[in-house]
Amino acid sequence: MAREAIPSSVISRVVCVSQTQLKDLFLDAVEAGQLQGLPPETWPGLGGLSRRLPCRAQITLGHLDEDVADIAALYGLTMSEACVLTYLVKRAGVVVGKGALLDAVALDPEDCCLKLVDVYLCKLRRKLDPHGVQVETVWGIGYSLSKQAAADIIARVDERRGIPPAGGALPDLARAA
Repeated sequence: MAREAIPSSVISRVVCVSQTQLKDLFLDAVEAGQLQGLPPETWPGLGGLSRRLPCRAQITLGHLDEDVADIAALYGLTMSEACVLTYLVKRAGVVVGKGALLDAVALDPEDCCLKLVDVYLCKLRRKLDPHGVQVETVWGIGYSLSKQAAADIIARVDERRGIPPAGGALPDLARAA
């Protein structure tokens, strides 16, 4: 992709997928050994978020998560709030249980209670409300973010990173793992 100097935006339009889907397709090919010699860090211009789910404990240890950092900066969130939102964005359209969100946000999930997730969601909703982003509660199960809200957040992240829009196609966020 990079060696042929064909912009990823052109490839994504030709094969009729979003740039996020294109990135996932290339990552799948690398993982399967079908694409060699083009490491992901050499793929410029691919928009969207990585497939890696956020982990607050890893961020505290100094592992940079650009997705979390960009979302925190865009919405004025703490790192923990940004971990929760990033997790929901990457699992858009799927109901995420409190346990999964606790794993994403807690430094040591075993020493925390599930109520911590409720506290972060309350603060997060207050900060997202002016931006028109709504996190839905699915009583007794967990929380969910619509695919459209996630696509809007990803578009803002791409804009912050200077990546052109993917042509209006919604990314397949359910593939994020």
